[in-house]
Amino acid sequence: MKTIRSKRSEVADRIRDKIIQLNLVQPYGGEVLKKKRCYSVLFCKPVNLDGVIEIYSPKWIRVSYRTRFLHVPHNDNRVFTSEKDVVDFLNEAFVNFDEEAAMSIPIKG
Repeated sequence: MKTIRSKRSEVADRIRDKIIQLNLVQPYGGEVLKKKRCYSVLFCKPVNLDGVIEIYSPKWIRVSYRTRFLHVPHNDNRVFTSEKDVVDFLNEAFVNFDEEAAMSIPIKG
């Protein structure tokens, strides 16, 4: 019997896979958690970064984080309209450390 999965859970799984590829899972992260209204994925870099991605719909994804990195805001919430934009933001902000590229990714609102 085939299991029917929601689009939100599929998006959460793909984002989790990308977070693992970007190595944003130290010492924890990369787990998909189902909450009442959304799916969430944690990400982390020791001492410098703690964050969560909440998928409310495939077109409403919030990234919240706290960081000690100086090139991006230290405590921020950003809402993106696509899975690709979320992954691009994480890559530019926390892997490539490119503030201009990270902040140029469009957000909702």
